[in-house]
Amino acid sequence: TAYINKGDCVIWFNNAANSDVKITFENAKECTDVVEASMDFKIDDSSCLVTKAYIPNRGTASFVFDKVGSFEYTAEVKGTSLKIKGTIQVR
Repeated sequence: TAYINKGDCVIWFNNAANSDVKITFENAKECTDVVEASMDFKIDDSSCLVTKAYIPNRGTASFVFDKVGSFEYTAEVKGTSLKIKGTIQVR
């Protein structure tokens, strides 16, 4: 869990060697209501807020959380079954 303050920008930096990563927030409606300045995120066909493409090694994606809440996400490594869950806790 990452704890941040309202108005903070979260930046996902892909440091996975030779692997691309996708970030997915399952509850897109909730996320789009609380974020601004989104860089490289979109709403997909299943109503999830996801990175527009896989983040390449050493690439980034980010957005600003402008409301208090708890937001769960999954980081998926392309070409593997590895999925890492995380939470952004905005206070």
